[in-house]
Amino acid sequence: MAVNPVSKINLISLNRHKDQIIDLLHKAGVVQILESEESREASSSDVEYNLAQVNFALKFLKKYEAKLPLKKKIQQIQEGGITITEKQYQEIIDEFDYKGIIEEISDLEAEVNQQTNNITKYQSDIEALTMWKGLDFNPAELGETEYTNSIIGGLDKDKFEEFLGKIKKIEKSSEIIKITEDDKKQYLVIVTEKQAWPKMKSILSDYSWEDANIPHPDQKPADAISELEKNVIKAEKEIESTKKKIQKYAKHDKNMKVIFDYLSWQLEKNEAGNSTSRTEDTFALMAWMEKDHIELIKKEIEKFTKQYTIDELPIKEDENVPVPLKNKKLFYPFEMVTGIYGMPLSKEPDPTPYLTGFFLIFFGMCLTDAGYGAILALTSFLAIKIFKIPPEKSKLFKVLIWGGLFTFVIGALFGGWFGIILDQQLPAWLGNFLMSIRIIDPIANPITVLIITLIMGIIQILFGIGIAMFHEIKAGRAKDGILDHGSWMFFIIAVMFWITTMVGVLPESLGKIALYIVYAGIAILILTQGRKEKNIIMKLLKGIGSLYGLVGYFSDVLSYSRLLALGLATGIIAMVVNLIALLVVDMVPYVGWFIAIFIFIGGHLFNMVINVLGAFIHSSRLQFVEFFGKFMEGGGSRFKPLRKEAKFINIVSK
Repeated sequence: MAVNPVSKINLISLNRHKDQIIDLLHKAGVVQILESEESREASSSDVEYNLAQVNFALKFLKKYEAKLPLKKKIQQIQEGGITITEKQYQEIIDEFDYKGIIEEISDLEAEVNQQTNNITKYQSDIEALTMWKGLDFNPAELGETEYTNSIIGGLDKDKFEEFLGKIKKIEKSSEIIKITEDDKKQYLVIVTEKQAWPKMKSILSDYSWEDANIPHPDQKPADAISELEKNVIKAEKEIESTKKKIQKYAKHDKNMKVIFDYLSWQLEKNEAGNSTSRTEDTFALMAWMEKDHIELIKKEIEKFTKQYTIDELPIKEDENVPVPLKNKKLFYPFEMVTGIYGMPLSKEPDPTPYLTGFFLIFFGMCLTDAGYGAILALTSFLAIKIFKIPPEKSKLFKVLIWGGLFTFVIGALFGGWFGIILDQQLPAWLGNFLMSIRIIDPIANPITVLIITLIMGIIQILFGIGIAMFHEIKAGRAKDGILDHGSWMFFIIAVMFWITTMVGVLPESLGKIALYIVYAGIAILILTQGRKEKNIIMKLLKGIGSLYGLVGYFSDVLSYSRLLALGLATGIIAMVVNLIALLVVDMVPYVGWFIAIFIFIGGHLFNMVINVLGAFIHSSRLQFVEFFGKFMEGGGSRFKPLRKEAKFINIVSK
């Protein structure tokens, strides 16, 4: 299926209809507006500022919202977005004073921040005062008097005794009072006679003395600490009181979310309006529009004015045309797989419907456990229903539902049921029934499964080449399609035919015929792959060189062997989990069963999650690397229409 075609349009109308037309395009969600090269109006700074303020308010209120019971939280999740009518929406836009509320919230936030900073300062002062708690006087009283000098501080603890001995030898009249100590410092109060102060100062310098910086020096440290602790309690009470005031604003959360979406839409429309070029009476808007919507948009505009025109503009050869994907309901979820790789070019086919079947089969072959598949499908389905995930956001879950269903079928055919050995660990009737469904045991017959994976790889590669040929023919390049791609399909099929006769799948008598067909394929490639070269020698050389492409195809086919490796890993890890659980039952008396249940559930949950992730990644990789390259280059840009997408609300008609 080709991507949905788009046109480059130029819409011209009168300025007085500009807002109406842009509002119509915004609601329709079918145009990607191009910025005008001629002019651009001033940015919507007011709307941007208001939107930022509302976003701040929502985040701020979320931090302080009251804790809800689990039942209420689940109910909120189930309700999903806010569903309101058009009338309710308009009433909120017209009457809700969000600016006043934001201003009040900002003031309350400033109060919380101020008190938080105060607490930090109080606690820092308390920590600094704690070591001086033993002082029974105000540190401010220390200093110079008529007869003495006094100082408070600390020096290295290791050198204190040496310092003390030196002081006693030189100046016996000094008084040294030990206050406290820590791992590195000894903290002291030193009082000395005034005439001995210069000598004391010199000694202190030799011992790296550090003056103490004591907060609140006009109080005794113990009294200051007591007062600061009271201040901390007071500030904490004020914060709690302010938080309760903030929580009262939680009732405005719904209206604030409505305003957020409203302002987001206003900003989008303003930016769209800014992208127009204008004259005194008219405006012009250039945009990409899906072709099948042009007539519909014309009819909608004509409901309020006939004074407009929509012209389709020529698209330049090198212009980067955006790509809208449009698939049927069955294939729609798998657009997210395509999106991981990137968009096809506008002239290339959309790979989504082509990859879907292969992706699901490969996903199931990677997981190969029917039990895991059933759980995956069920939990993904319940996630969509319980959390009411909208269609545009539920693509991954729908892919996992389909992946789980395919895994269930393939797992049943492979005999994978939570790693259980069917003929040993189940009741006979159930084990016999599940074994009757099983057509192959991948652990006992890995070579058979490997052959199946390689055959699947060959089929997908041939399918990819076929897609390329089909779209070349459809685009009017039948000769290129047949000679470039059809010749390779013929050659690969011929080689496969010959190999099957060699290994005995087909009668050996057909081997000579198969070999002649291979020779014919080689001749066709040599004669066709270099046909665009002008020199006949270059034609032959390029044709011969093209045969090396078979190595690339062979390498691509071998990549599909990863399906076997991942499938075996899932089954073997599941069996190991079961084995460990059973060993615990035998080894641990009394509580062994409880531990075994924990190991069983936890082990299988881990195995399922890690292998679902591996199945998704590796199945995707086979599409991106081995499949897409056969018929598409990729690198297109995603179509991003001006669309009224809400983050919080869902507007209904009634």
